[in-house]
Amino acid sequence: MKWIIISYLILLFSELTAQSPFHQAIDALANDPVLKHGSLGVAIVDVSSGKFLAQHNQTQSLIPASTLKIVTTASATETAWRKFNRFKTEL
Repeated sequence: MKWIIISYLILLFSELTAQSPFHQAIDALANDPVLKHGSLGVAIVDVSSGKFLAQHNQTQSLIPASTLKIVTTASATETAWRKFNRFKTEL
């Protein structure tokens, strides 16, 4: 019985250790003095499994996030257009 408990605890803490780099980075960013008057929301998801790897205020609505998506989308579209516009189709 003692070995079962020890094995379970080792398994439990190894899982927590594997996640710690994400959590440490998010905590460091959230506690940064630069963001003292700001808000931070982070969700890191494994796309193959859909499992959350780390999260911090993931359900909090952040007003600038929506307007920044427009800037990001415009930048990505401009970059992709320059890259893929070199192919011409002629009839």
